[in-house]
Amino acid sequence: MINEFFATDVWKYLLGAILGTMLPSPADPIHFYIQNWLYKHKLKRWQFEAVQIFDWYFLDALWYGLLTILAILLAIDDTTQINKIVIMLTVLGVGALVSIVWRFLSKEKHKK
Repeated sequence: MINEFFATDVWKYLLGAILGTMLPSPADPIHFYIQNWLYKHKLKRWQFEAVQIFDWYFLDALWYGLLTILAILLAIDDTTQINKIVIMLTVLGVGALVSIVWRFLSKEKHKK
């Protein structure tokens, strides 16, 4: 029975799911930022819960969705398309990072 299980690809999927759940993801710093922000601001209960739901369920799903898209893109044989897509995603990622840092620094400047 165990040999039949390991003869399928299901065990690889389950191992990936276990490791993916145990290991930290890039969404974790965003999670901690959101948690810190929520406890410093007074929100209505439904707003608080909506942000919590987004934080707990959708951030990791977005990360795994991006990994799925990346896996599909890596399966494409045409490397010029992959290079263009990687450059686009890099620019988007850097832009998001710059906007987060800018917003954080501007809030710190206004506090002083």
